[in-house]
Amino acid sequence: MLEDLIQQFKATQSIEWVAFSFAILQVIFAYLNKPINFLFGAISVCLYTYIFFEFSLLAESILNAYYFIVSIYGLILWNKKQVAETQIRRASTRNWRFTSLIIVASFIAFIFVYYFKNEIANTAFDITNFADAFVASLAFGGTFLLLKRNIETWIVLNISNLIAMPLQWSKGLYLTSVLTFILFSVAVAAWFRWRAIIKCP
Repeated sequence: MLEDLIQQFKATQSIEWVAFSFAILQVIFAYLNKPINFLFGAISVCLYTYIFFEFSLLAESILNAYYFIVSIYGLILWNKKQVAETQIRRASTRNWRFTSLIIVASFIAFIFVYYFKNEIANTAFDITNFADAFVASLAFGGTFLLLKRNIETWIVLNISNLIAMPLQWSKGLYLTSVLTFILFSVAVAAWFRWRAIIKCP
């Protein structure tokens, strides 16, 4: 079984290795609080936009295109030193309502994308279509909470990650599934760190 797993990783396409490497570098530089992390992130998500599209994970492809725009925007703002750190806090009822609206609206939009794609290709809906739409929708909602510096962002994003890992693995994106596990672990650590900050007097 271990040999099969090794062979699967060896068969991973070069572009996925490059995207994975840049994603890891982005996490490292973000941890070091270096603005170049946005550049590495932009390259990674740009590659993953293509990879997810090629593997018929359309919602995650659109999500990464959105992340690409956010990465470029973040790099510009950081370089201009216009980013004012907002206090970390728990999500308000208003933020939860808006987050729920984002998740529901995104899910419906992604389902429509799959509907038209399947109509054109004359294929049927399958469980991966729904899972992909749900993963990306949660990520959109979690990103909104992150922008608001709400601690619940890590819960929403990690629910997305938990669903994404087996989905990516089932599509043969083994290395990407490992990356998602790493991001899951980072998010868990971030949740504990933010909780400690909130509890500080």
